[in-house]
Amino acid sequence: MREIHDLSLQAATDAAIRATFLARYSSVAKIADDFEATHLKVIQEAADFDVEDEIRASFDKMHYAVKSRYHHETGALLGGAPAPPSCQASVVKLPKIPLPQFFGDLTLWPSFIALFNASIHNQQISAIEKYQYLLASLKGEPLNVVKNLPFSEEYYLIAYDSLVDRYRNKRKLADHHLNSIIEAKPLKAESAEALHHLLDTFTENTRALALKFPTDSWDFILLKFLLDKLSRSLREKFESAHRAEEIPRYTQLTKFLAEHCQVLEAVAGPSSKTKSTPVSSFVTNTADCPVCKEPHYVSKCSQFLKLSPRERQAKARDLKLCLNCLRSGHGIKNCPSAWTCRSCGTKHHTLLHYERSSNTTPKTEPISATPAEPDAVPAPQSEDAPIVTMTSLANRIVLLSTVRAEAIDARGNAFPVRILLDSASQANFITEGCLRKGGFRRTKHSATVLAINEARAATTRGLTSLVIRARGRDDTRFSIEATVLPRITSPLPNDKVEVQLWKHLKGLPLADPEYYVPGSVDILLGADSFVSILRDGRRKGVKGEPDAFNSVFGWVLTGAVSPSVQATPLLSFATTLESIETSVGRFWQLEEVPEDASCSDEDRRCKEIFAQTTYRDPSGRFVVSYPFVSDPPTFVGSRSIAVSRLRALERRFKSDPEFRVGYNSFMQDYLDSGHMEEIRNPFPSDGHIYYLPHHGVHKLKREVSRPRVA
Repeated sequence: MREIHDLSLQAATDAAIRATFLARYSSVAKIADDFEATHLKVIQEAADFDVEDEIRASFDKMHYAVKSRYHHETGALLGGAPAPPSCQASVVKLPKIPLPQFFGDLTLWPSFIALFNASIHNQQISAIEKYQYLLASLKGEPLNVVKNLPFSEEYYLIAYDSLVDRYRNKRKLADHHLNSIIEAKPLKAESAEALHHLLDTFTENTRALALKFPTDSWDFILLKFLLDKLSRSLREKFESAHRAEEIPRYTQLTKFLAEHCQVLEAVAGPSSKTKSTPVSSFVTNTADCPVCKEPHYVSKCSQFLKLSPRERQAKARDLKLCLNCLRSGHGIKNCPSAWTCRSCGTKHHTLLHYERSSNTTPKTEPISATPAEPDAVPAPQSEDAPIVTMTSLANRIVLLSTVRAEAIDARGNAFPVRILLDSASQANFITEGCLRKGGFRRTKHSATVLAINEARAATTRGLTSLVIRARGRDDTRFSIEATVLPRITSPLPNDKVEVQLWKHLKGLPLADPEYYVPGSVDILLGADSFVSILRDGRRKGVKGEPDAFNSVFGWVLTGAVSPSVQATPLLSFATTLESIETSVGRFWQLEEVPEDASCSDEDRRCKEIFAQTTYRDPSGRFVVSYPFVSDPPTFVGSRSIAVSRLRALERRFKSDPEFRVGYNSFMQDYLDSGHMEEIRNPFPSDGHIYYLPHHGVHKLKREVSRPRVA
């Protein structure tokens, strides 16, 4: 279909190509039927319908353009007008031709209107039928242009002409074609598909412009535009092939690119097109688990995860899997993966890790997810419930769960942060300094942080969202939402801890290697993130030694480490959302009507005038007096303004007698209705009488228009 479409674009200017196009047009119907059948099979198995919809839309666009050109050429050969339908109907029932659809795309307007004219507008059917077909062919904005017109025969041509006037915008269409050339995406990958797309964009739009403009004189400009879209290597190949030419022709460049496309297609082979389709890509990337034969990786297999680490290792050896990445096809020595065990750092998968020493081997449960997959943190809850987190330090040094990690700033760069893990907190917190350092965006949020016994501790300074990860690892990303505070806690630990070589922690990669040095805390992770970072494994120390638990950041230390004679302050973290009683009380304080003491003398006088003069007349309407600063009020110059306006009306009456008749009729209605009365004796111009100026309004666009006075 693309080849015939290209011929149709050239048929307008080349007689030889026109003959070839008319000869090949007979195969268009079969191509369309084959595409329809194949496309139906594809979409039944496709995973991405958006891609298939784009393919279908592109094919329909070429199909209708080819049919439009054919009707144009055959109509021109027969004298420009289609022959009237024959009275003798054919015995063979032809397949139903769908109506062309128009959604408002200016680039599709020429082909749509040409096809609609050939199949509907120029046919000998009633106007009401044409109107019905027209409405059925329009969608979206074009339908809004005509849908409010009455559905009758005499309005068909009005609707048709309205659409033509709206979308036959040659200037805008030319701008669109030229912008499509200028804004075409540069060639990033030297593939046949990308090069075809770029070449088609230039060819289609230049041929469309050639119908109205002398594009032959644009040769160097088009050459420059297209060369700028090519990769450096492709430009070098073209310059090498045409180095003898002083200035190459645009047609030479397009011919070179077309031949290069054929070379790329030949080199890529028949499988290149298959790889570009979503279905083939999906099938290629899907792996069957060798344990349960289901479509997932071994690290996600529930049967494999139920086994103990020793049994998993034996199972992996039986299945001839790599012990480092749990995939087949290579051994642990040739494994391309850079990851190692997160528990001990040696080259084997974390799921296969177990303690070699029997006296220090803790009893563990199998984990439920592969550690190689990025973890997702549940979205924070925004319910109006109190959020409380509290940690108590007795008269001794206690290590709280601190880790060293990295946060991704607004520019995408990582910077180090120190995080406190608190499973008793229902919210995450971030310090003001860390917020500024990362350049994170802040949203408005107000809540109160309370300590024990509801003692007011701090007020939040907004909310922000950020991404954190383990140090140097991009596969453990967490998206969190945190409340901003000036400071989360004092430096932790409260005092410097003497470094000791605890046997149960020997060889473990610690999440906070400098746990013994007091330091500031940048972020606090609450319970919503705490569970997601846990990993299988725990080491319990004896009295006076900290416990350790495994996490995505490494092994986290927590617990008392040594007694101390000096008293250390109690640390607590608590926050609560503002209660409904406080919110309602603040609302009534803001909405409360202020006392009269804030009124000025003029405001008080206005209230008195309103209270003393307002009444309700017999018809039910309220009558209110205007408040004036002076009593009686003084109006300076109102009569001269009113007289000037009246004389302007009289001058208009001379040039527009119809307006004068309407104006007199309107004013007579005012007299008859009692809205005004004639003054026999003029009032003195002493400034205490106000003359109201007026003018007439007469809209000539309406079929029946009556002047009114304003």
